[in-house]
Amino acid sequence: MKRRFLLVLIVALSLPWLTSADTILQANREQMFSVTSGSALQRLIDLSSEEADFLEQIDFITMCVDPDWLPYEQIDGEGKHIGINADFLKLFARYIGKDILLVKTDNWAQSLEYVRERKCDILSSAQITEQRKQYLAFTSPFIRYPIVIATRTDQMPIQDIRTVVGQPLAIVKGYAAIEMLQQRYPDINIIEVDNAIAGLGMVANGKAFGYIDTVATIAYQTQKHGILNIQISGVTDEHYNMSVAVRNDQPQLLSVFNKAVASITETEKLDILNNWIALKYEQRTDYALIGKMLLAIGFVFSFVLYRQRIINRYNAQLKALNRELEHLSKTDPLTGVANRYLLNHTFEEELARVQRYRSKLSLIMLDVDFFKTVNDSFGHAVGDQILIKLADLISASIRTTDLIGRWGGEEFLILCPETDLNGAVKLAESIRQNISQCNFGITQPVTVSIGVTEYKKTQSLEKFIKSADNALYQAKEAGRNTVRAYSF
Repeated sequence: MKRRFLLVLIVALSLPWLTSADTILQANREQMFSVTSGSALQRLIDLSSEEADFLEQIDFITMCVDPDWLPYEQIDGEGKHIGINADFLKLFARYIGKDILLVKTDNWAQSLEYVRERKCDILSSAQITEQRKQYLAFTSPFIRYPIVIATRTDQMPIQDIRTVVGQPLAIVKGYAAIEMLQQRYPDINIIEVDNAIAGLGMVANGKAFGYIDTVATIAYQTQKHGILNIQISGVTDEHYNMSVAVRNDQPQLLSVFNKAVASITETEKLDILNNWIALKYEQRTDYALIGKMLLAIGFVFSFVLYRQRIINRYNAQLKALNRELEHLSKTDPLTGVANRYLLNHTFEEELARVQRYRSKLSLIMLDVDFFKTVNDSFGHAVGDQILIKLADLISASIRTTDLIGRWGGEEFLILCPETDLNGAVKLAESIRQNISQCNFGITQPVTVSIGVTEYKKTQSLEKFIKSADNALYQAKEAGRNTVRAYSF
C-alpha cells in the first residue's frame, strides 16, 4: 500500500456543499477502478431499497490508501493504485457497480487525516482501533496478516516481545500496530517512521533494534532494496484484521461494502494473494553463536536444557510460518499445483538447459471450455472443486519430469522437458480425452481446449508462451474440446 497520493479529491456522497467535485473528478477519472467504465458497471450484489437509493444519489466513491506498503498497496510512479488491496478494491467496485476514485496522499498519516476530514469516503483497508472508531466504521475483515518483528541477523530469536519493549522499535507512523502494542505494553519504546524502508534501514544501520510490520512487507522491501542483514526474529500476538474503513456518517455505504466483502470467494482471495506474495522467506538460527554463549556463561546443565527447549519451540513456530509462506510462494493454494512464480522460475531453468544441451522442450496450454457458465449455473464452490479435480487428473496423466501449473483462472500450463512437438501433441490429446470422459458430478459436460508448441532456440520466453496461447486460440476457434499445435 505505498506509492501514489498527490492530489486531494473531496467528494460528499450525500452532502450538497461541495462545489469543486466536478473539476477534480475530471482530473482524476482515469484513476477509477471499474470493470468496464463509468456507468457501464454492472452490480453483482443484491441491495436493499435504501442501499440502492443511496448509490443512485452518488456518482462515485472516493478512496484513500497507504501510498507505500507493497505488496499490499502502493501508488506507483504513474499515479495508479497497485497491490493486494488494489485488486480487492477492483473486485469490490465490480460487485457494487460503482466507480471507486483514488484520492492521492503523500503517506498513510495523511490518508487518515483525509478520511477524518471527509476528503475521502473510504480507506482501502484498515485495522479497527478505538481512536479510528471516532470517525470510521469497519466492514468484516477480508484478510488477516500476522504482525512480526524484524531485527538484524546477529540478534537472537525473540521469545516474548516483553523482553524487548525497552528497545527502540520502528513502526510506520499512523499504523494501527502502534495503538495495539501500546495498549498491551504501555512502556514499549516506539520510533515512528515515514515508511517501511525507513524503518528497515534504521534496523540495518543499528539505529533501531527492530522493525514491526507484516512478513510479506518485510520480505518484499528487504529483497527489493537489497537489505541482507535483516531476519524475522519474533511473532507478536497481534494481527492486522484488514477491513474496508468507511466514514461513519454513511451507514448505507458501510452495509453495501459489507455485502461486497461477503461476496468475495476463496478462489478470488487466493488468486490475488498468489499474484503478489511470491517470495521465499528463510529463518536463520545461529546455533554456533548459541553454543558459544552457553559455554561462556556456563549455566548449569538443567537450565541449559530448559532454555533450549523454549528456543526450539519458538523456532519451530517461526519455521512453520516460513514454511507456510514458502508453500504459498510456489504453489497455487486452490489446486496444489505450481503457481506462476514457480512456472516462471522453471521456464528460466529449462530454457537455459535447452540452449546449453540443445535438447527438446514443449509447452501445453489448456483452458476449460465455457467455465464461466459452470460458475454461473452451479456456483463458485462447484467451480473450485472442478478445477481441483482437473488438476489432479492432469497430474496423474503426465510424467514426473513434467511440470503442471495454474497460469490463471481456469488456464493451466504443462512444461514438458525432453519432448518434441509430436510427443507433446500425443500427451495433450490423451489429457483431453481423459477429461472429456471424466464425470465431474454436474449436468454440464466439462471439456478443455489445448494449444501445443515446441521451443525454438531463437525464441524469447514471451514468444514461446505466446505461441502456445495462439495454438489454444486456434483450438477454441475450431469448436473447442480439441488440440491444436502451433506451426511456424
